[in-house]
Order: sequence, then structure tokens, then C-alpha cells
Amino acid sequence: MKVVLITAGVFLIVMSLIFFLGAFAPFDLTILIEAIVMFVIGSIPIAIVVIAEMREKPAPINITNKIEIDADDLVGGDKTYEKLKCKNCGGSLTSKDVRFTDIGMIVNCPYCDQVYAIEEEPKW
Repeated sequence: MKVVLITAGVFLIVMSLIFFLGAFAPFDLTILIEAIVMFVIGSIPIAIVVIAEMREKPAPINITNKIEIDADDLVGGDKTYEKLKCKNCGGSLTSKDVRFTDIGMIVNCPYCDQVYAIEEEPKW
């Protein structure tokens, strides 16, 4: 539609220029008025296209990135888990018996009431 409007507008403007030049060979007021009218009529479709282009807003672009990382890929070394046992009595400990503090992991054995900190040796 834009192409048709612009083509019609340009055609009418070019024709108005030809009429305008023709009006001055032997000066003729009616040809001059026709040239001005044709120029105005030719400018209307071009103005419509320009105004429509200015009002159009680009469509928003939505980009979604989905990244999935398996936690096992982030941990190096041996991936087997050991059950904790009290170093004093050998009783089996649960997550309720271990708490994390600013000095490390503290174990409170429910069997022998022993409280101690677990020192983890480096894995390398």
C-alpha cells in the first residue's frame, strides 16, 4: 500500500512541475492553478505515508534464555556421600545433629552427648 501511495504522489508531483513550467510559456493562470492543485494532491499520499511511518512503533522483542546446569557437574572429585558417625561412640548422625556455624560444622551426638567440630581435610 505504501508503494502505491508514494508512486501516485510522486507521479502527481512530477506532473504538477510539468504543468507549472507549461504555465509560464505563454502565461496562463488556469494551468498554474492546475499545477498547484496537482502538487497539493500529489503531496497528500506522501504525507500520509510519512505520518504513518512516524506513528508505527517497532514490535517489542522478547528474548528468553533458559540455562540448566546439573549440580553434579559443578562439584569435582568423588561424588559419593558418606553417612556421618560420631567419632566418640560411632553412633549414626542425622542432619538434625549437625549445625553450621561461623567456625565450621558442629556435631552434637544424641547418644553420648559429645559436642565437637568436624574438620574436613582437603580433597586433593
